[in-house]
Amino acid sequence: MVNPDRWLQSCAEDSMDDEDFEERLYEEYCDIEKSIAKDGVDNSEHDFGDTMCEYASRVMQSIAKGDDALTLALVKEVYIREVNAMAKRNLGE
Repeated sequence: MVNPDRWLQSCAEDSMDDEDFEERLYEEYCDIEKSIAKDGVDNSEHDFGDTMCEYASRVMQSIAKGDDALTLALVKEVYIREVNAMAKRNLGE
C-alpha cells in the first residue's frame, strides 16, 4: 500500500517540476541556438533535413513563384519546430 503522505509529496514535486518546465525549455532552446550559431548544424544531433522533407513541396512551390517571404517563413517554421523538438528531447519530454 502506498503511503498517502509520500504520494501527496510526489504529486507536489511533479507539479513544481511542471511549473518551471517552460523556463527550462526556453533555456535549453537558447543553448541549442547558441550551439548552432557557434558550431553549425551537426547532422548527428539534428533532424533538420528530415523535417525539411515534410515541407519540400511547399518550399519548391514558393521558390517557383518567387515568393521569398514564404520560402523564408517555411524555413523558419522548420527551424523553430526542430529546435523545439530537440529542446524537449534533451529535457526528457
